[in-house]
Order: sequence, then C-alpha cells, then structure tokens
Amino acid sequence: AHAAEWFESAVRTMRELAAVGSLTAALRSQIAVDVLLDVWARAPVPGVADGPLSLADALTVTDLVEHFLRPLQLPAPEGQVVHATANGPSVLVGLTAKWQAGTPVLLSEHGVYLRERLLGVRRDGHGRAVRAVLVRFFHRLTELGYRNADAVLPVSGFNARWAVEGGAAPERVRVLHNGVDPGAPAVPDGEPAE
Repeated sequence: AHAAEWFESAVRTMRELAAVGSLTAALRSQIAVDVLLDVWARAPVPGVADGPLSLADALTVTDLVEHFLRPLQLPAPEGQVVHATANGPSVLVGLTAKWQAGTPVLLSEHGVYLRERLLGVRRDGHGRAVRAVLVRFFHRLTELGYRNADAVLPVSGFNARWAVEGGAAPERVRVLHNGVDPGAPAVPDGEPAE
C-alpha cells in the first residue's frame, strides 16, 4: 500500500503542477530525466539491466510517461458522476473531478487496460529497462484507478478478477454483462449477396 499511496501523492502533485504551469515541460525536463536516472541508480530492477539506465532509455521513459499523464492537464469535468470506460489515462480525467469536487467515479471496462498495456509493452520494441519501468508505471496507474473508483463495473468475471487483483476493493466491483437483445435480428446463416 505504501507504493500505491506514494504514487497517488505524486500524481496529485502533478495535477496541481498542471494547474499552474506546464506538466509537459516539467516531465520532459532535464530534472525529470535526472530524477529517473537517480531513482534507477538507487533501486535498479533486479535481472533487467546491469548498471545505470541509459540516457536514451530515460528520455524514452519520460516522453512516454508524459504522454500517458496528459489527462491531468485537462479541466476537471463537471457533473454528478464521471464515467470512465477504461482504466489508465481515461480514468485520470474522472479522478481530477473526484479530487477537486468529490465527484463519484464509475469505471467500466470492456477490456482490461493493464493487460492490454502489458501486451503492448512487449510489442513496442523497447529495451528491457524501458519495458521494466513502463510495466511498473502501468501497474501503479491502473491500481490508482481501481483504488479510487467508487464503483468498478467490468463486463465479465475474468475482468473482475483483474480489477480485484489490480487493487479494487471487492465490494466495489460489480460485474455488468453486456446486454443482448433477444429480439434482435437473427445471425445470418450465409454470406451476404454482393
């Protein structure tokens, strides 16, 4: 829980920074790169890379993290509830409203954002060090969404298990299966005519 609380505090601080300055400039600054290099040097990821994080890898990570945190720069939506249809960056929009005005956040998932990002990290062609940082970032980002959503509404039990494993309180997870209209047109039994 300590790492999750630290991450939430850091994201809230970045939200405050975005309200008074450029979050993009801050996350792409030399200071951000230096902090990342320092953190890596103090706590390297075992088995991922020997020695320091390369400057190229640090620049890649800071660019990607800035991209995924861009929703923190948007104005908080107004309303009685915010509905995010996926975890990750989209839920950050809802969390800004929750942090600013106490607006409840509903998080529904038709897929599993974390699973999709983990598969994507494998395909993106980045080196092991960048992948290691991104995997940890996506775990924390989705955990933030699950921990702070007032209700998590996955479409299947499979997705619900990912949500609970990812940090959602089980009592806030309710499976809402996709509806199928029994009166809908029948599935065609042949190929359409050209």
